[in-house]
Amino acid sequence: MRVFRMLGTIVGVGLLLAVAIGVYRAGLDMPPAPGARPVVIEHGLAQGRRITGPSWTFDYDTVQTSPDGSLSEVNGVHNGILFRKGKPFVKLSAQHLAVNTVTDDFSANGPIHLLILDPKHHRTLDTDAAIWTNASQTLTLSHAVTIDDDGAKVVVKNVTIDFRKGTSRAGAMQGAIDLGHVR
Repeated sequence: MRVFRMLGTIVGVGLLLAVAIGVYRAGLDMPPAPGARPVVIEHGLAQGRRITGPSWTFDYDTVQTSPDGSLSEVNGVHNGILFRKGKPFVKLSAQHLAVNTVTDDFSANGPIHLLILDPKHHRTLDTDAAIWTNASQTLTLSHAVTIDDDGAKVVVKNVTIDFRKGTSRAGAMQGAIDLGHVR
């Protein structure tokens, strides 16, 4: 009788161990729970807002959002508009943006092209790094910036544009500029 009990206990523990291993191994092949995967969207429109109106908007080729939706990696940004007082102020194109969808801040990298929407002057800025801070409504171009102002080009160390005030500030000039022919 004692042998049968011992044998029953060993078989029971063995069976319990086999079930536990089976449950563990079955969990290894489980796909992530819905919502735990990033979402990828192709060709769309994204926008950030302030209480007073739009902050920015742009078309994109692809976007991948974090599982909780708070961060987005955006590629192929074109037809972007940054707004000042509810009106288009700067056109934007960029290779890549990382967007915080909670604060509507973003950082851009790769080739970045900006066109200041001013009917009096044709001014463009080209760089490879930018940061938009929605709370202060500032755009910081932290790397070298080539400014083309109606055909006159200059390279500066950095540029900060304050959308609230409608002002911009350029860092120190780099390199040389052709001032044209002297007569």
